[in-house]
Amino acid sequence: WGFDQFFAETSDILHRMIIHIFSLQQMTLHKVYIHSYNTAAIFHDLVYKQTKVASQNQELIYEGRRLILEPGRLAQHFPRTTEENPIFVVSREAVNIVGLIYEEVLLPKVHQRYDLDADASMAKAVTGIVCYACRVASSLLLYQELMRKGIRWLIEIIKDDYNEMVHKKTEVVIRLDFCSRNIEKAEKIYENLMQINLEASEVDEIPEIHTKLLRLSSSQGTIETSLQDIKTKVSPGGLLSDTWAS
Repeated sequence: WGFDQFFAETSDILHRMIIHIFSLQQMTLHKVYIHSYNTAAIFHDLVYKQTKVASQNQELIYEGRRLILEPGRLAQHFPRTTEENPIFVVSREAVNIVGLIYEEVLLPKVHQRYDLDADASMAKAVTGIVCYACRVASSLLLYQELMRKGIRWLIEIIKDDYNEMVHKKTEVVIRLDFCSRNIEKAEKIYENLMQINLEASEVDEIPEIHTKLLRLSSSQGTIETSLQDIKTKVSPGGLLSDTWAS
């Protein structure tokens, strides 16, 4: 790079805003540098470049709630983030765990004999290693807290989705029962109409509707089993219990 290109790139970075994100499944913290006038669509692309989570598989969580970013929403209107309060990225597909990447540094070998110059160099080296270890420990503690927070929020979102699903399932059952009762009445009317030689083509949809309702009714058992499985997992002591994340 020439000086002009280097200066232009540096100036471009300095004029960007920083959005902190934490990839929950990968356990990695990232900084997304984006212009304030860029849109959410560009933000999702930048997230993909760092996490390799495709845009359509990115689900965002901020302060315990799903964060929905319209494609045309400007970055300047995004919620403010910090390393301690980032936007959490959850992938809808399985991803590999990465975690905090750091270099393992060993303490230098201590010499037995006294040497002022060697001891001074040794002290500097040990101080540098200790400071580096402190930074790594601080990052690990931050990652641990973010994991606890993110998992706790994700469990709460799953619980809300479960409750909404149960409510919708109840509505479907009520409507299905209503339709079943009406179709039984329609079948009786159908039998009476057939006795007066009404054209079968005019009422032949009734058996077909009845068959569809029976098929829907038979699927209730599968839905009930799935909901019960989710309820077991989110209940206290279950697999998705948040007691460990408290």
